[in-house]
Amino acid sequence: MKHKAILWLCVALLLAATAPLRAAAEESGPRSPEQMTQAVVKKAEERLEALNKSEDLAHFGETLGLVLQIWNGDSQSLRGKRLRKVSFELTLRLLDVLDRRIDDAFDPEAPPGLHVDPPAETGLFAGVDPKEIDDPKLREEYETALRLNDEKIERHSRQIQLRTERQRMLLIVDTFIKYGYGTSPEEAQEIERALETRLSKESTRDEIRAMIAAEKDEKEEKEQAADETQQEEPEESEDPTDDSD
Repeated sequence: MKHKAILWLCVALLLAATAPLRAAAEESGPRSPEQMTQAVVKKAEERLEALNKSEDLAHFGETLGLVLQIWNGDSQSLRGKRLRKVSFELTLRLLDVLDRRIDDAFDPEAPPGLHVDPPAETGLFAGVDPKEIDDPKLREEYETALRLNDEKIERHSRQIQLRTERQRMLLIVDTFIKYGYGTSPEEAQEIERALETRLSKESTRDEIRAMIAAEKDEKEEKEQAADETQQEEPEESEDPTDDSD
């Protein structure tokens, strides 16, 4: 079920990302499929570079949509395999964009307080407007505390968002590997090289390797169960017409 949800998500992203590209194609005149694909690759690369240079992730979803429309599912032709590799590596690079922004020391179970107490000397309640504090020093102290708490709330919200987006990306990577790659040694090597060169965190590489191993074990168990079922001989039923007695 989760894979179907991710695939539908991918379709939605593709539709959103394709609209501006179609408009650009109409402006520049007819182009071959290869030229269109190269235009998408170039645009995806540019968006990735922009994401790497900024903390703003506003265009993350659109960049993902560009990346996912590079490859059309062809794993047989040389061109198909080349585009699969390009799309997969760009997908991993997007995952790495999130990894490099995630604070490993962050505790999602320890959110910042919603209200800040003013200095005790004021005798005022939490959440009071700083303008209500007459003493300039105490007012400045309270304003600083409010600003720092707002920054904590923003960081907490951002880290939660990054982790949610990362889980979505891991599902997309998992789906890409499951449906885009086979079990040949060459394909396994291509995946491993991409993990080594496109991801900066060893923990993320190990996480994806564990997903691949789990799916391999599940597939082997299903194949073994199917073989055992085929080997079982049906029980002989008594012939109701047998009247030998």
